[in-house]
Amino acid sequence: MPQKQSPKGEKDIAAEVKAKVNAQEKAPEPDTPALLALLQTCCDHKLLTHRKQICDILVMAMDGSNCVDVLMTADKLGYRGLQKAALNHIISNFDAACTSPSFLKLPTPLFVAVMRHISPGAHHVAARAAKRWLSATPERSAMSTKSLSKQLPWITHPAVVAILGADCNTKTIAAGSSASASASSSASSSASASSSSSLNAA
Repeated sequence: MPQKQSPKGEKDIAAEVKAKVNAQEKAPEPDTPALLALLQTCCDHKLLTHRKQICDILVMAMDGSNCVDVLMTADKLGYRGLQKAALNHIISNFDAACTSPSFLKLPTPLFVAVMRHISPGAHHVAARAAKRWLSATPERSAMSTKSLSKQLPWITHPAVVAILGADCNTKTIAAGSSASASASSSASSSASASSSSSLNAA
């Protein structure tokens, strides 16, 4: 009969994590999923020394294909330093990050956190990324982007609305944009009429 393996003790787990982390540190291309799994283990067993070592490796190995995964894991575990590093990497490499499969898995708070920092010059890229994200699940497809517009004002820009299109629920935004334009136009007309009346009276 095969012998029953005894549960691993904390020292055994720490030694195993240490060996795996050291191997990842020496690897030409660190394995991000493996490192994130080790980070979870460190969190579960309070292995603070190895946690810092893993975070340092992840920051060095971060690229457009893995930075979103790093962000989501860091957010789940509450590692703010790693979360900030991942967020900054996504913002700086948004073209690559937004095309990764994991981008579509971002929960709404993290999606908003990322999109809030996109520079005005990249809004056309952000709009296409937002469209993919909104279309990824039925729940998001049914979401009114009016709720997002409170935190992402640029999403109401006519050019962005045009990119989002009818596939996403942009009717509210489009109506809001038209109403704003109409109100602005009415205000402008009233001001012109008032100015003309004043001149005529003079």
